[in-house]
Amino acid sequence: MNTAALAHAEPEADEAVEADDQAVVDAGPDDDEEQEAPGLALYLTGEPPDDMNVDTAGLPPQRARLARYQAWVARTKAELDALETGRARFLESVGAPAVTEEKIAALIESDRLGLVSWMRSGAAGITPAQIRSFERQKLEEALDGDRHASEVAKAALDDVEREIRERRQQAEALEQRRDAFANDAVIEVVEAIGAQYRRQAEEMHETLTQLLGANAAIGTLGYMESLPKGVKVRLPTFKLSSLGAWRDFGIEVDRREIQIASGPWRQLARLWAEDARAAPSNAMANSSAIDTTLEAEPLPEHLQMAVETVVRDADGGDWYHLATALGERIALLRSAAENGESAFVEGETDTLVAAVIECVGETEVNCTPQARVMSFSATPAHRIAAAAWFEQHPNDRPADDADIVDALL
Repeated sequence: MNTAALAHAEPEADEAVEADDQAVVDAGPDDDEEQEAPGLALYLTGEPPDDMNVDTAGLPPQRARLARYQAWVARTKAELDALETGRARFLESVGAPAVTEEKIAALIESDRLGLVSWMRSGAAGITPAQIRSFERQKLEEALDGDRHASEVAKAALDDVEREIRERRQQAEALEQRRDAFANDAVIEVVEAIGAQYRRQAEEMHETLTQLLGANAAIGTLGYMESLPKGVKVRLPTFKLSSLGAWRDFGIEVDRREIQIASGPWRQLARLWAEDARAAPSNAMANSSAIDTTLEAEPLPEHLQMAVETVVRDADGGDWYHLATALGERIALLRSAAENGESAFVEGETDTLVAAVIECVGETEVNCTPQARVMSFSATPAHRIAAAAWFEQHPNDRPADDADIVDALL
């Protein structure tokens, strides 16, 4: 090998090679034009994979989902760390030729300075270049091997860079969803409070119904109307499945409910106006507001006979036949009462309805005729069940001021 030629020519050539190498290393996608990783939608909106090796025993569904999400994030970040570590090793390999060429250039510069000193000493003996030539030869051999390794690394670098970009986008997408997953787990607990809130609103509905009924019956409780068309109280509402239609949540008592609730109170007022010691009727016992303080009595004979007649006339048929028989019996009782042939009074209608339902023994609403019957019952649980049915079937709901006979026939 002509070491003198190498000393004068290689530094410039090597600088070009190094520049080429650096250009290859630096080449890559423009950050401003970074493309979305394939399959990123899964990380933006998808659910945590089921193959996460995480213990969720004993956790409610959303907490278990959160635990799987956290394991998903950890796995994705671990994969990103592994890729970045491999990339660093690739770059180290690509950088080897540049380091070797820098060493050769330093040796050549050292040779040049050493030659000057040798000439100044009289040019006697072996030249400094000859002393260092063996080391340069070994470095040149290493350069050839390092260049081969660098070319292999460069070929794989593009794939590695692409995978790193994809995994980084995935990790960032998952991290952006951390609060959403945690919030869903919190909402799972809040749903139980929402269900309690709804139950308390239903209880308040019953309480308000009884107050409005008593006001309608005796008219001395100070409410602005003795029999309003209806009362609606809006309550703060929240986006919870346990609250149903969250935009319209509150307590609503319609005119018909007030009419029904007023019956027992009106009857109690009549009873006690005659005799303060008189025991309350069974109709009063069916009122949820006072059923814990008043003792129930058996149905009056005329109502008991009416219940038996309705059930017999229905002849074991469905609720359509039972509703028809009940509507016809109430119409007959009203007519007989007008003619003085029956002890039936209008305030006993809801008591009769409740007694018929209890006699049949079916309180879970399964059809519209049944819901219509139960909506006129003196028993609060019957009316609540009917209201739930009509919430799902609003077109079947009777008008607020509908008479029971018209509603059932």
